[in-house]
Amino acid sequence: MRRMRRAAQSRRNALFAGWPEAIPGCAAMPKGVAGLHVVVKVDSVARETELIAKARSVGVEMNALSEYWLPDSSEPVDNRAGLVLGFAAVPEAAIADALNRLREAWSE
Repeated sequence: MRRMRRAAQSRRNALFAGWPEAIPGCAAMPKGVAGLHVVVKVDSVARETELIAKARSVGVEMNALSEYWLPDSSEPVDNRAGLVLGFAAVPEAAIADALNRLREAWSE
């Protein structure tokens, strides 16, 4: 259990350290999170879709937070937007590589 916790913490640290700064339409990486996923809020579902499409085009997998909401929710659609980043099964080196590819894709 302790080894798994340390591995998750190392992967989380790699994600936090390499996350691109100042992504237009995207909130900053939240600090002090626990668990095996991180949610980064996005300004709109349109921007969420664009960021995820660019990520997938360079082989980086992430999920749309808006897809987790019930369709009849009273929450405004754009308030549901975000990026769900899972890192539990991804080696640290692969996280760093994926973040480099994201940085390139998202700067275009």
